[in-house]
Order: sequence, then C-alpha cells, then structure tokens
Amino acid sequence: MLHKPEMIFRQIKGFFSKSRWLVHLLGLKYVSKDSEKRGLVLVQIDALSRKQLESAISTGKMPFVKSLIENQYYKIWNHYSGIPCATPGAQGELFYGIKGYVPSFSFYDKKTKRIFAMFNPAEAREIQSRMEKLGSGLFEGGSAYSNIFTGSAKEPHFCIAQIKLSEVFRLRRTIRFLAAVIFHSFSLLRVAGLLIVEFSLALIDFFRGLTAGENLWKELKFVPSRVGLCILLREIIIISSKLDMTRGMPIIQLNLIGYHEQSHRRGASSKYALWTLKGIDNSIKRVWKSSIKAEKEYDFWIYSDHGQVDSVSYEGYFGESIQETVRDALIPEGGVSDENRSNKHLTFLNRLGWRLNKRKPEQPAESKESSEVIVTDIAPEAQVYLPEEMKKQKRKAAEKLIATGKIPLIFFCENEKVLAMNSESEFEITPGMKEFFDNEFVPEELAEDFINKCRNENAGDLIISGYQGRTLPYFTFKKENGSHGGIHEEEYTGFALTPENDPFRMKDKDYLRPLDLRKAAFEVLGKSDTSQIKSQEKAETMQQDVLRVMTYNVHSCVGMDGKLSPLRIARVLEQYNPDIVCLQELDVGREKTGQKDQTKIIAEILEMDHFFLPALEYEEEQYGDAILSRFPMKLLKSDLLSGNCSRYDNEPRGALLAEIDISGKKVQIINTHLGLTGKNQKTQLEDLLGEGWKCGAGSDENILLCGDFNFDPRSSLYSKCTEIFREAIPDSSQYNTYCGRHPFLRIDHIFYKGKLKPVKCSAGDSDLDRIASDHRPLTADFVFSD
Repeated sequence: MLHKPEMIFRQIKGFFSKSRWLVHLLGLKYVSKDSEKRGLVLVQIDALSRKQLESAISTGKMPFVKSLIENQYYKIWNHYSGIPCATPGAQGELFYGIKGYVPSFSFYDKKTKRIFAMFNPAEAREIQSRMEKLGSGLFEGGSAYSNIFTGSAKEPHFCIAQIKLSEVFRLRRTIRFLAAVIFHSFSLLRVAGLLIVEFSLALIDFFRGLTAGENLWKELKFVPSRVGLCILLREIIIISSKLDMTRGMPIIQLNLIGYHEQSHRRGASSKYALWTLKGIDNSIKRVWKSSIKAEKEYDFWIYSDHGQVDSVSYEGYFGESIQETVRDALIPEGGVSDENRSNKHLTFLNRLGWRLNKRKPEQPAESKESSEVIVTDIAPEAQVYLPEEMKKQKRKAAEKLIATGKIPLIFFCENEKVLAMNSESEFEITPGMKEFFDNEFVPEELAEDFINKCRNENAGDLIISGYQGRTLPYFTFKKENGSHGGIHEEEYTGFALTPENDPFRMKDKDYLRPLDLRKAAFEVLGKSDTSQIKSQEKAETMQQDVLRVMTYNVHSCVGMDGKLSPLRIARVLEQYNPDIVCLQELDVGREKTGQKDQTKIIAEILEMDHFFLPALEYEEEQYGDAILSRFPMKLLKSDLLSGNCSRYDNEPRGALLAEIDISGKKVQIINTHLGLTGKNQKTQLEDLLGEGWKCGAGSDENILLCGDFNFDPRSSLYSKCTEIFREAIPDSSQYNTYCGRHPFLRIDHIFYKGKLKPVKCSAGDSDLDRIASDHRPLTADFVFSD
C-alpha cells in the first residue's frame, strides 16, 4: 500500500498532460493505445559524426545523452552511412532498403535530362517515387519529421519530398488556440528565452564572419535562418512528436537539425556548431521522457545519418570554382553548365510549409544537349558529366584535370574497372580493398559501395574528390567550412545509440549500417520473422561463462502510473539480458488485468522457458510466481508454504524449485514470495530451509534462493538466512528495491551457496525501472569457482 500515493499523484499528473489536452483541442485521432504492441521512436541528429558526439559528451555539451549511456543501459555503435555518405543515400537505404540509389546530393538525372538537387521538392519527390517502387517505406502508418524523403509515412511533416504543415498549425478556433497557449506557456517562455540567446549568438557569429572575410549578404541571411532552424522548427517538431506518442503512432521519426547547418557554415568542430548540441540534447531528453510516459510502449533509438568534417573551400583556396577549373582544362573555348550553381536551399519558411516563390516553376527546364560539360558540386566530390563526343576519352580528360595541379583525386570507370588517379599514380578500386582508404575505421563493404556508386546510372563520367589524405586540407567545392559526401572516415562514421541488449544481433561485425537499423526496426514493430535469429542467439547465450540472475516483483504488471503492461515488464528485463529470472506477483486469466497469461507473454517476448506456480486460484483466475530461463530447466518442486491468513496478510504464499543445466553444471534455483507478518515469514522460511526444499545446512549443491522476502537486512530472519546462505549484495549507489521512485527498503534478495561466486550485483534505477512496478529489479552476475 505504500506505493498508492505515488500512483495517485502520477495519474493526476497524467490527466493534466499537455500533449493529451492538445490532441483533444486539435481534434486529432488516436491511432492505437494498445500497450502490448511495441512502437519505435527514431531520433536523427543530422550529420553528427561519432567523433564529434564523443567530444560533445566528454565536454558536457550533451549531459542527457551521457546519462542514457551511464544510467539507462545504452551503448554507442559506429553507424556506417554507406556511400555516398550524405542524407539522400542514407535515408534511401534506411527508409526504403535500397543501397546507394542516390549517387550524390546533386547529380544529372539521365532519365529526365535535368540536374537534380535533393533540396528541391519536385526532384526529391521524383526520386522518392522511384524508390517506393523498389522497396517498402519504413514509416508506413507512422510519422516523420524534417527529412528529405518521407519513408512512406502516413503523416510526414517538413519533409522536402512532401512539404506539409504540422498539425500544431491547425488551431483555428480562438478558444482552443488560447487554451493551447496556456497549456504550453512554459514552452513559449523557453522558446522566447532561447530565441534571445540564439539571436545574440547569431549576431556575434555574424560579425565574426564579416571579420573573417565572409560575404555580407550571406552572413546577414544566415542570422534568421539559424534562429529559425535551431529554435522554432525544432520546438515545433518536439511538440508534434510528443502528440504522436500520445496518439499511439506505431513509429515516429524526427530529424533534429541545427548542428548540420552550423557545421556546414562554420565547420564540424567549430564552437558555434557544437553549441547547437546543447539544445538538441535537451530536445532528446523531452522526447525520451514522453516515450516513457506514453500509453504505448516505445523503444527509443538515436542515430546520425552520416558525419561531417572540417574542410577548406576550393574556390577560396584557388580563386576559382571547380566549374572554371574543369572548363579551362577540358573545353577552353566551350563552357561548363552553371545550372547547379543557381539552385538555392529551402528557406526556413519553406521548411514550415509556406511556398514563397510560387511564380517560379517547381520543376527546372530540361538541360539542353550541348558541348557543355555539366558539373554538380554539392560536396567534397564533384560529378563531371562529359559531352557525348568526350565520353570515350575519360582517361585523357582525367589526365588533363590532374595536370592542372588543382585536382587532388579523380575516379572514373574504364573497361568494367573503377580507377582512381592522382598526380603520383593510378589505382584500381576492388571489392574488399582497405589500404586505399587512408582511415582507421574501414567497413568491409566500403570499397564495394564506392564501386557501385561510381557505376550508378546517374553518376558522373568523372568524379573529382577534394580528399588529399587525413593530414592535408580537405577541399569542398562549395563555399563552406564543413562538408560530407566523400571518403573521409569522419564523413561516413555516424553513430547509433541503442539499448545494450543488442537489438541488432550483430554476430559478424561490430558496426551498423542503415540496413541493419531498418531490419531491427521492422523486428521491433513485429513486421518480420525473427524466430530463427532468436533461437540462434539463445543457443549462443548458453555457452557463456557468467550467469546473470534476476529477481523482480512485477506487481501484476501494473506500474506506478497505473498502466497495465506485461510488455513493459519484458522491456525492463531486456535491459539486463538475464539468463534466469524469478518473478513474483503475476496474473493468469484474472479479469482485473485483462484475463491474460502474463507469464507466457513475458516469456515469449524474451524467448525463455518458464514454470508458473499459482499461489492463489479462484475459478479460472490465478495469481503467483514464476521462474524463466534461457537454459534447459526442469521443475523439481512447486508448493504452497505454511502460514495463517489474517487481516494484514491474506495471501497464500508459495515457492518453486527448478534445476537448470548450464553447460553440464547444475544449479538449483528457488523463487519465493514470503508473507507480510513476521510470524508467517518465520514459518515460511523454516519450510524453505528444511529438508523438503534441499536448502538445509547439510546441502552442498549450487543453490540460488531468490524472491521478495518482505524483510530487510536488519531482520533476525535475514540473519537466519545468512547462517546457511550468503547474499549477493548490490554494489550500486542505489541498492534499495522498494518502493516507487525513491525506494527506501531492501526486501528483495538473491542468496546463494555452493560453488557460485557473485561478481556483480545491482538494483535497477533506469527511468523504466522507476515506473514499471512498485519494486525495482535486482540483478546479480555469478561465476563458478573452482
């Protein structure tokens, strides 16, 4: 009963949820509130490399992300973006399952004979429609925010391929609008404060840019763009995504921008770019907390689509554009198309959904066939498309460009080979090659992906690269100080931050790529068959040397917020990846908990064998305890314990004894839940320590005695236990297990004897642990001593 005040407080707080009331004010429909179907929240931090992420964590710029690693059992993966390492390519692979479909952010499309730039809505929509014919969209039925493509989302917002106003703009009635303002008054105050801070920083940045010789007009335009993208748009995205969680969207993806734009402008490692990560970190924190409180159970992943690296403007260094260099080398009397240089980025208002330049045609006119060379230059790689009469002379053209002394590296295809040429030598790029890529982290498929990019039907006849090696300046062909899309390690090495329990089941490599994220996302959503994978994982787990044991009173799977969810309990267990679990207070067929078999649901999610003991039975309803195991297990005994029911202790109590075979080593485990009164606890403990349960002082077998004992270490009954057993004592700062958000008692215990030796023990303290039950899970790792 000690948990009741907290439960009531949480339920009252949930009733006044801002997101819940805003959903009502907007007249939005609930998609699903089924807490037994998993959902997924994917948060993308655009263009943040793993190197810069780790730097931001170590320097205190992302404290919440750091807390996920330290307190919420998350780990960082290398996320190889694929080639090209740019948003269109990475999103094509993640959203639609197609590797390397888009050869560059900007390229000459041979089907329409136009230069495509992926910040143009019509061109992004055309490429998306082609990919939708080749692969299913990851976000079907869900929502997506601030991307290039929509991933076939039911509700896309601020995506270039389908510009659409967010639902937060649908407030038309004055009363509803005022109510929404009142509910989000704190958010509005926060935005106002951040706008002042960000505008001040933008002005300082503006004057610094001028003193550094930057263009006055471009610097002036960057001030409102920076404020709009970093604060206003991001705030709208956060509020909207929280509404989606309240409504029960199955999958929600949001791209948090700000760092990407600043790093392009000022450099990937510049303090102005890194400053934006503080706001992004706070935004992630708000979305995370909403995912924990949502009716639907959401897995929560953070990733970056690619990285970004400091670079040097080619035009600023050589005093001429890459188009001019190509023209002078190849067609001195002709010309080079400058259509690509006229493309403009979407403005902040365009991203919000207002089309400002309606008079201009959405689709550019078809490029004319001529003697011009076409050069697309958005990246540290420029795609060069030669006129028809020059296509058979690609080698000669490459040699002319290298001879200028201004081109570091050129790639081209010849006789089914992909060749690389610089001023010193020539190489063939072959699948599996690693030595050519002068990097520490070289994914196995990097060379093959690069070869496929060069052979892409829309790739240039020549691909000019600004890469000169890790120690020399890296040229970009735009007027910018940060870039991506080339072959630098920091460009293709993003990150993925996911739970430690390895939702990807990577056995052969220690990094991910977008296809791995996509596959795991489908598994979370229940859209793929994973039984074979899980069986293989289960078999491999049985060979381990460390035995992880958990005991957990799950309170009939009713959390401190009053929500009933066996799935949430399973998610708590997944955090720790235990081998043996002792659960107390489980319901089977009880009307008040939906007539479900909670033990079976949890065991099936975790792919574990299980035994259940009903301590209380009434007609078809049962209530009791269970043992779950990844290892082969046989039940030796299950029975009720002695005790007298009274006004203060009216539940029958029982115990289960099972024997588990761990690679030929036998372990006996007892799970119990003792009564509330000292008298009943004493008689029940005497039963367990007697001959009938093989726990007496004369037994030398490996035995684990686990459960909710309802007494703490100060009790005389605890002392009686430790005369025969030893306890695995939590070594974490949080060691109490009952009750609620601020536990003050340690009444759950794991006792052991025989050749078992504890090496680690901890009481759970993640955000999920704090809300899923009135108890905390207690976990201990054991090894077998000689």
